[in-house]
Amino acid sequence: MGEEEEDTIPSVYIQNMEALSDAAKIASRSIEAYPGVVSAVKQIADCMKQYQGISQTFMENARRISETIRPIFEYQQQIMESVRPALESLGKTIAAITATIPKIEIPESFFKTLGNLRYLYTLKSITWPLFLEDDEELKEIITGLCGDKKENYPLDELAASICNYYNSEKLDNIVDGWRKLLKDDLERLLLLEEAVNLHNSGCYYGATSIMMCQVDGLICDISNYTDENGLICSEDDEKEICELYRIDFQNHKKFAKTSEKHMILRLAAMTENAVFYWEAMTDYIYNVVLTSHGEEYRDHNPLRNKICHGDQLDFGTEEKSLKSIFVIDLLLNLKSEMQWLAEHK
Repeated sequence: MGEEEEDTIPSVYIQNMEALSDAAKIASRSIEAYPGVVSAVKQIADCMKQYQGISQTFMENARRISETIRPIFEYQQQIMESVRPALESLGKTIAAITATIPKIEIPESFFKTLGNLRYLYTLKSITWPLFLEDDEELKEIITGLCGDKKENYPLDELAASICNYYNSEKLDNIVDGWRKLLKDDLERLLLLEEAVNLHNSGCYYGATSIMMCQVDGLICDISNYTDENGLICSEDDEKEICELYRIDFQNHKKFAKTSEKHMILRLAAMTENAVFYWEAMTDYIYNVVLTSHGEEYRDHNPLRNKICHGDQLDFGTEEKSLKSIFVIDLLLNLKSEMQWLAEHK
């Protein structure tokens, strides 16, 4: 047998170990040369240990909170499961009840009435006594100029447009209605026809004068008619209208037979049909036409008392003349209303 070979360490391994040893010595010398680095590394290590402790504490607390609220969520879910059938049943019950309720249909006439009342309010605001005029074209003219305004209406522009609309043909149609209402009062009819002819001819002073002088006579005539036909205004109704116009009731009673202002209030309290329209008419005649003050109305309205007493001298305009025509028309229709009440009492 030959001689056994001795175990030998590869030279490469020895060289690597020597290199690592040298590197360790160099690193050790480097760290020793920078003591602040060693301190910083130690602090980082300590912080990491503290963070690990906080993290473990947080996870433990989160686990405990989860264990605490889990039963609450489970209980809430049980409640929802228990009431779901009841809620479903309630929904079906409500649906069944709804099906039995008749559908409420609001008649178109109701909306038309609301629209008419708004238009009526506009007429009162612009002081045009067109309360009984049911003409869609006229309404469009007025509402188009007024829009949604509640004040500062274009009164001059309104006057020009309305006067232009009421030509002689339309006014002749109004007079035709008067002929039926005054078939038993031909003398008054003759005066009123003459006044309208003057208006159509542009003689506005003459037209306005004649018609304003007829206001008092017509009111007295209507009042006498109600007395002769047993039409009585209840005291409660008279008190109510006196409250509306802020008039002392006892004072009203004293003059109810002698003053056209108090007569018109009493007549208005008797009306039964189209009450809103008669209230608007009463308001215009009482507060505007028959006013003894009312300077704010003077520029655009015929003021009967001031005209007949020679106080208002600027009444010769087409606007004031046309408004006088409609005042007469309102009073004649009021008499027609009283005649209807007498026939149906």
